[in-house]
Amino acid sequence: MRITVLSFALWALVGAGAWADDARMISVMGQGTVEAVPDMATISIGVTQEADEAAAALAATSARVRDVLSRMESEGIASRDMQTQGLSLQPIWSNMRGDADMPPRIVGFVARNGVVVRVRDLAALGRILDLTVQDGANGFDGLLFGLQDPEPVQAEARKAAV
Repeated sequence: MRITVLSFALWALVGAGAWADDARMISVMGQGTVEAVPDMATISIGVTQEADEAAAALAATSARVRDVLSRMESEGIASRDMQTQGLSLQPIWSNMRGDADMPPRIVGFVARNGVVVRVRDLAALGRILDLTVQDGANGFDGLLFGLQDPEPVQAEARKAAV
């Protein structure tokens, strides 16, 4: 009998402690909003080229990307603000249904390379977009506006939330 009572007492103490912890929990939520004028844009562009051979498609895409990056550099974009991304090479198929008379076959290749560029001079953004198209960018994947140094604005929003 003594063992049963002791185990019940221990269970009650453990359970009460856990319940007490829940009762002492404080949860606080805050929301702060701060508006700021963007001072930077990030553009995502792409270069896509087709050719009969895989190597030719890759070479054509690489040449156009080099042209785009060289132009960006001549426009004052720092190399740290330019990044290539997402290189892909895929076959171009004919007769995808694979009729009995003519099975599917590769008739060429398409290569694509993406470029992300941070433009810190927003007044130059339109001109830079025009120049990228002239130099071979034939895909536009998006434009994001942001801040070069978001920390002061984030600190202000945290302060408003508190």
